[in-house]
Amino acid sequence: MENAILSAQSADVDAVSGATVTSDAIKKAAADCISRASGTEVTLKEEDGTAIDGLYATGDCSGGMFATTYPNLMIGLACGRTMTFARHAAKQVAKR
Repeated sequence: MENAILSAQSADVDAVSGATVTSDAIKKAAADCISRASGTEVTLKEEDGTAIDGLYATGDCSGGMFATTYPNLMIGLACGRTMTFARHAAKQVAKR
């Protein structure tokens, strides 16, 4: 499914047969990540807000989405967010 999302550059892809709930969770997470990450930097910042050159965060370590809880019954939920932010980080590294 991740290849389909990456190829389409969208979360609007077909679900995996027999894994509808997981597929829907991944698609929802990917759509949320895309909307949150569009045009954003994934560089880490100092406390004063200045970027730390060359240091990037992706997935759960980038904060926010699972700050107080992790939905362990929805396996794969963080995949979309992780893929999206990793892609943004890779694009930023490629520009260097």
